[in-house]
Amino acid sequence: MGYREDLDRIYPLGDITLLTSLSESFPLVLLEGARSGLPAITSDVGGVQELIPDRSKGWVTDIGNVEQLKLAICNALELKKSGDLTKIGLDLQKFAKNNFSIEILAKNVYNVYLRMKN
Repeated sequence: MGYREDLDRIYPLGDITLLTSLSESFPLVLLEGARSGLPAITSDVGGVQELIPDRSKGWVTDIGNVEQLKLAICNALELKKSGDLTKIGLDLQKFAKNNFSIEILAKNVYNVYLRMKN
């Protein structure tokens, strides 16, 4: 899709955020999806385990494991049919807001500089 200024309109049209990368540092796309209340299905790249520490917030699959990816997608589809997929997205949204806000990022960077100073 390239650069977009209307992501806040696009993300809510989806049911999940899907990331199948082989390598990432910390995929911001997952934070963008979480901001919109979307649960995530992602390969275990970069720092995704920090954002999705357990199954109540999404699915983390081994890199390149197509079977795990398939099972996660099928599980998400079943949860959508039962109406329970939204809860996972809202849990992720709340977790991301409480742990990955710009204020928390700024505080963490500030603390790194304080440790370097000492």
